[in-house]
Amino acid sequence: MLFRTYDNCVVYPGPHLNMIVGANGTGKSSIVCAICLGLAGKPSFIGRADKVGHYVKRGCDKAVIEIEVFKNPTNLIITREISVANNQSTWFINKKVSTLKMVEDQISALNIQVGNLCQFLPQDKVGEFAKLSKIELLEATEKSVGPPEMYRFHCELKNFRNRELELKNALEEKSRNLEKMKQKNARYQQDVERYFEYKRHQDKIAMLESKRPWVIYDNVRKQYEEVKINRDRQKAELKALKKAQSPMMNQIQEAEKECQILDSKIREKATNSCIENRQVPHNCKIENVKLDLRKKREAEMDRQKRIQNTRKMIDDWNNELKNTDITENIQPQMDSVTSALRKLQEERANVDERVNDNHRQKENLLQEKRGVADRIEQFENLMNMKEEKLRGRFRDTHSALLWLRQNKDRFKGRVCEPMMLAINMRDHRHAKYVENHISSNDLRAFVFEIQEDMENFLREART
Repeated sequence: MLFRTYDNCVVYPGPHLNMIVGANGTGKSSIVCAICLGLAGKPSFIGRADKVGHYVKRGCDKAVIEIEVFKNPTNLIITREISVANNQSTWFINKKVSTLKMVEDQISALNIQVGNLCQFLPQDKVGEFAKLSKIELLEATEKSVGPPEMYRFHCELKNFRNRELELKNALEEKSRNLEKMKQKNARYQQDVERYFEYKRHQDKIAMLESKRPWVIYDNVRKQYEEVKINRDRQKAELKALKKAQSPMMNQIQEAEKECQILDSKIREKATNSCIENRQVPHNCKIENVKLDLRKKREAEMDRQKRIQNTRKMIDDWNNELKNTDITENIQPQMDSVTSALRKLQEERANVDERVNDNHRQKENLLQEKRGVADRIEQFENLMNMKEEKLRGRFRDTHSALLWLRQNKDRFKGRVCEPMMLAINMRDHRHAKYVENHISSNDLRAFVFEIQEDMENFLREART
């Protein structure tokens, strides 16, 4: 009622195919629009006006659409009042006020899908229907003619398929990662073994390092015992020497006393000889006394020298005994010896490392030298093979080549040998493809920088 071109229109469709025939503008599309909007369809499903109020007949305030749908046990009557003022709709189910949600539930329960182009195809949506892909058509057909759970099962199936592909890709990726990890683990196994061997050596070194101070202490202790025994022996010798020296010291003291007595006697005799001028001189006796005195003094000097030597020996032995007593505190010396030994070991390790580096560098240089020699040998073999091939295919060219090599001094400019000898491929397997694209004359041609050289060469080669 009051919908687009109609004031009031009632359509009674039949049980089978229904067709509406009429001229343009007579309202055929209006009936289709009323069916779509009356069954809770949106204006976008029709593809014409974007607001529902635009479907009300011009000059009217509202329009009413009423559709009766077959349903057991009683038919379902849906009524929609469209207001132009607020562009709103009022819904009725079986003449009772209802909501859009309840109407959509009733329509969905009857499997009526006005938004599905396979079930409801407005005129303005034909182009859009033609653009549907096969997948979209299948989904629309499932929604239209299939049971409600068919499309849901189809969506779940697609999700499962996507999930399967994701899991398959993840499995392949993890398999590749697992293989890489296995290969990496195999490579690391040798490193692990070397590491454990290194740890064993380090533990052994640590154990030996911990034992080294005890060995040093034991050696120093043995030296200390030997020095102590030597000190006791020297003390005993000193005591024996002092004991043996005591009679000599007594003799020295007695000799000194005798010297004093003789000096006093000489002085007395000298005074007596001066006073008693008249007495008979006793020159012979005086000379004898002087001779005895000289002998006594020489003997005394010898004794003094022996005493000095003995005292010097005693002082040396005392100094040695003092030094021997100082050695009793050997811990600082042990520490200094240990630190010096550690420094020497570090220096030796550095020297060994530099020697190993030099050995490795030498091995690398020798390997490079062997590689260069091998490449030179391969190049020479390749040149020999090329010359043999040239001699087999072009004997005259080979003879001219030999003559050229022997007479290069007769040419003014540079002369290039044939291309098949001068040009080398990085991969010799590709040489045959290059040779197939170059004529044989070009392959065995000589190149001259000066025309006069070329004429002389041709003249010699043809003779």
